Amino acid sequence: MESTSNAFFKGATKVRPFRWSFVSVSFVLVACLLMTTLVFNERFPDIVSVVTGGKGSNDVTERGYSTRVEAADLNLARAQRNQSGEADRSSALRDEDSVAAPPHAKEAPPTTSVAALSDEEESDVPVATEESNSDGREQYYIDEEGDTEKGDEYHFQRATFNGTLSNETMVNYTLWDSRVGCEYFREKHTFAMRSSSNLRSLQNPKVENCSALRQQHVSVLVKYTTWIPATLNNLYSCDCGLTCTWTNADVFEEKPDVHLYESHFPPSGKKRDSGEPWIAYMELEPHRRKAPSQDLFISFRADDDLQVTYAGASYHPIRNYFLSPLKHANVLVYWSSSHCVDQRQKIADELLGMLPHHSFGKCLNNVGGLDMELRMHPVCTRLTGAIKSWSQNLHCAMSHYKFVLAIENTITESYVTEKLFYALDAGSVPIYFGAPNVLDFVPPNSIIEGFKFESLQKLAEYVQRVGNDPVLYAQYHAWRRCGIMGPYGRTRGVSLDSLPCRLCAAVSKLGGRNG
Repeated sequence: MESTSNAFFKGATKVRPFRWSFVSVSFVLVACLLMTTLVFNERFPDIVSVVTGGKGSNDVTERGYSTRVEAADLNLARAQRNQSGEADRSSALRDEDSVAAPPHAKEAPPTTSVAALSDEEESDVPVATEESNSDGREQYYIDEEGDTEKGDEYHFQRATFNGTLSNETMVNYTLWDSRVGCEYFREKHTFAMRSSSNLRSLQNPKVENCSALRQQHVSVLVKYTTWIPATLNNLYSCDCGLTCTWTNADVFEEKPDVHLYESHFPPSGKKRDSGEPWIAYMELEPHRRKAPSQDLFISFRADDDLQVTYAGASYHPIRNYFLSPLKHANVLVYWSSSHCVDQRQKIADELLGMLPHHSFGKCLNNVGGLDMELRMHPVCTRLTGAIKSWSQNLHCAMSHYKFVLAIENTITESYVTEKLFYALDAGSVPIYFGAPNVLDFVPPNSIIEGFKFESLQKLAEYVQRVGNDPVLYAQYHAWRRCGIMGPYGRTRGVSLDSLPCRLCAAVSKLGGRNG
């Protein structure tokens, strides 16, 4: 038995060097094969594309993002720069000015009505049906996993597969920097930055005179509301050392300084006596209907007691903020509406008929149903762990599109709602129809004003032009890159986020409940 074991180990000792040599040679061969593949993919992408069935390593689809997005974007920038050449400063000024004053635009009075656009001729651009493309070919679609199949499940009316995400649709700052740059952008919008501090459309969110405060702590009891979130309940540290309690629980405030009502009229009664809480009423709808009895009126207008804008985070506290770094390649516009107002419908129907788009919601839906937003963009829930509710993931869904159509229900001064601010938060460019003084509320050069164009056809042509030009499109995001807020800083400063401190300051100036 012992001799047999010795023989076995002697044989194993003889074999081991051969085995290790074989493993080493195999490792070297595999490494050489990998290096050869990388070199071919870098130098001969067309050959690799043929071998892999058209799926190169730079392809990016909704199944996942390639790790080579940044390198591919730089290669794209170099190729475009080689084709067009380096533009001089005069060319940069012409490009920049063409964005600030788009072609076909006219100096229309700011009170242009929706009806002025509703008489435009209907577009004769053919629309792809469920069964075929506009050229008559059979239509195929992409399911949520990225596989092609006939559209029995989704029945998209537009070419959904043309919206495949691509690294070529990223905001291309490389070209924009070489042709325009932040220095010129700042010089161009210096006036907007300076004038934003004294706009009549926006109140000052700060306490201008601390000595005007008559007590250092104020409590707010929220009585009846429709959509003010409970997440605002807190103890706040405000300007001038003022502290503010905001709560909707009676148990915490037996003797509050102010009762706040929102969309529900406060009970009418006798005139307030000293020692009783003040009555504040908030109404953010366009009619600005005041309550029969109130001490402070809160609306979206700067000329009321307190102003609240629709910017900020409190309107949608449970929100997925994941934003896609890529945009759909050929589907330019996102639109979602379930309140089908006639005038808004007419504008949307005509304009979207001339632009590749995805329309969610009940109005003009072209994606096969109301639950398609997340099924088309599963990354919104897969990468964040957010629950699968479209309302909590709409920013992520919007972020996949270059443009978002935003049309207000009512066109009136200063009535700028979440339709616009959601698009800005999502990293898209709003195509906006609404308040004539909207530029007082947004960053410089951040939106496309629909009413400033001669017709919807001219507007559609301009949107197509911007969407196809990386420099022009990057121009609408320059405020993000260059840190130019303009009036947008004050717009967010007087949002619902800051209302607790501002209301407490107003009540403190009145002397609190004993005032």
